[in-house]
Amino acid sequence: MDEQIRAMLQYAVGQPRPLRFSVQPADGAEPGAGATQTIELNSPFAVLGRGQGVDLFLDGETVAFRHAYLQVIGNRVACLDLFSLNGIHWDGPAATPWLSADRPFRIGGHRLKLEDDWIADDLVSPLDFKPRDEQRIEYGTLPTVNLQLLNSSAKGVVWPINRVITLVGRDERCRIKISDDRISKVHCCLLLLPTGLWVVDLLGKGGIKLNGYECRCGYVAQGCELQLGGYVMTALYPDAALATPAPAPDSITSSNSGAFATRVNKVFKVETYDETVVVIPMGDVSDFSYKEIHLDAGRITELFTKHGFRNLIVDFSVRPFVGSIIIDALVSFCRTARGRSMFCNVSAEMQSSLDEMRITTKWPIASSREEALSNVTVP
Repeated sequence: MDEQIRAMLQYAVGQPRPLRFSVQPADGAEPGAGATQTIELNSPFAVLGRGQGVDLFLDGETVAFRHAYLQVIGNRVACLDLFSLNGIHWDGPAATPWLSADRPFRIGGHRLKLEDDWIADDLVSPLDFKPRDEQRIEYGTLPTVNLQLLNSSAKGVVWPINRVITLVGRDERCRIKISDDRISKVHCCLLLLPTGLWVVDLLGKGGIKLNGYECRCGYVAQGCELQLGGYVMTALYPDAALATPAPAPDSITSSNSGAFATRVNKVFKVETYDETVVVIPMGDVSDFSYKEIHLDAGRITELFTKHGFRNLIVDFSVRPFVGSIIIDALVSFCRTARGRSMFCNVSAEMQSSLDEMRITTKWPIASSREEALSNVTVP
């Protein structure tokens, strides 16, 4: 079951490829400390350290039992220190947590480099970004979620989830702090995605449970009970009651009848067919402001989160090639759509870019809109 849920999380974060690391002795390591190894992790997250059960084992006394946490978010991989004594040492500025082949880092006597084509830019850290205050295309449109404590003397306490990654544990530096020796210094993390709130066990003592079952990761749905130590919490989605149901199939019969919410869009034109949204990129970042891109993207996301549409087709018939900012927005739509997603009318240059980012391994390409519609609407 854990592997199935992990695969669901891979889909939810839009992971384009496995994590592949080159690991070698750092400068100054003892002679004969070992040759370079290549390690592949087919997981959307990983805990690095020398403790039992870690996803990537690194030996040495300067390595903590649980030293660092990796989390995939789209075409980015965040590397976060788990309050270790010796920290993470970067080859270059440490202003951003994002990894790439050009940003190797050191943990203890090991130098690690993430291989393949990942984005490492100045996007605000998932530990710091506040989705209730602003939105970023790279993170997608994130739901409002609160976590409520159901037991103990503090029963009824509510924590607003206002970060993409929220660390939970006993340490003062955790955003949700639980002062109890049964809880690890950093016990688990909450991951806010367009699909909702997820939890990842950071190998805290006793692990975590969802609805009474032990798990390594899981989706914390409305009313789901999350347990760590002796504490039981539940997720509340206050906007869920405000979401409007999907229109009846016979009320959406043309390409224009469902596009009322996006009729002012400039960057992404929208057409609808039954439960399917067709998004047509009209330009790139050189043609529109970031604000216009963000506003259009938010209106499209609401078609899936508030108006009941399920499937997505991205039609490149107007603009044969777009850059990474527009692609980030399109990927966020794919991640938000709860049904099937496909691309169509893709130029050779655009397909090459999508292939390089491994996007087409998650969401396939059709030769025409008609073919895409027939595929996404198959029962």
